[in-house]
Amino acid sequence: GTFYAPAAAAPPEELLALARVAARHSGRIYATHLRDEMAGVLAAIEEAADTAHQAGLPLQISHHKCAGHRQWGRAIETLALIERLARRQDLGLDVYPYLAGSTVLREDLVDGHTPIRLTWSAPHPERSGQWLAEVASEWGSR
Repeated sequence: GTFYAPAAAAPPEELLALARVAARHSGRIYATHLRDEMAGVLAAIEEAADTAHQAGLPLQISHHKCAGHRQWGRAIETLALIERLARRQDLGLDVYPYLAGSTVLREDLVDGHTPIRLTWSAPHPERSGQWLAEVASEWGSR
C-alpha cells in the first residue's frame, strides 16, 4: 500500500501502470492501504478509486479510517465520497471493529493526543508493552 515506504514514493502513474498489468489477469482487484488517512484522506480515496477505475479493476480499500484526532468525525465525508464512487465502479472496504491500530512508528503519526503503545522493538525488547510517552520521558525526549 502507498501508506508505507517505499510504495509511498510511487506517483499515481506508476500505480496505474501496475494496476493495468493486474487487470490483464482475470479475478484481480486493486487492494490498497490509502496513501493518506489523515488530512489528505479524501484525495487519497480519489487517487485509489481513479487508479482502479482507469485500470478496469474493482477497488478494495484496506482498513478504512480517518486517522488522528483532527480527522475524527470525517467518516461522514469519506463514506459519502465512497458511496458516490461506488456508483461508477466496483468498490469495497473493510474496517476493524476496535479503536486501536497497528502500524510502523512514524513521526507524522505521533500527535501528542493519541496514546501509542510499543508492541515490540528489536533494539529495545524490554520496551515492549510500554507507552511511547513513558519511554520518551525516561529518555529525556519529547
